[in-house]
Order: sequence, then C-alpha cells, then structure tokens
Amino acid sequence: DPVYQRARELLVQKEQLEKQAEECRREQATRANRSSAPMPPRIHSPVHS
Repeated sequence: DPVYQRARELLVQKEQLEKQAEECRREQATRANRSSAPMPPRIHSPVHS
C-alpha cells in the first residue's frame, strides 16, 4: 500500500527532524549559558512526546 509506505517515510522524517530540533535546542542552551546576557526564548510551547 503506497499510503502506508508514505506514512512510514513521514514518520522517519519526523523522527529525524525531532532529533535535529533537540540538538539545536541543546546547542542554543549551551550558547545562552555562555553569554552574559541570554536572549529570552521566543517559543514558549514545549514539545510533549
């Protein structure tokens, strides 16, 4: 079923994007801790998984 195949591909893509987003957040947090005046985060919605 091509629909099932597509759904599986999207799930894989979603996992990759979440992994990428997590790395970016970690990097941002590290940078914020290092700087003397950290900018407040613009996004206030935590991702619930």
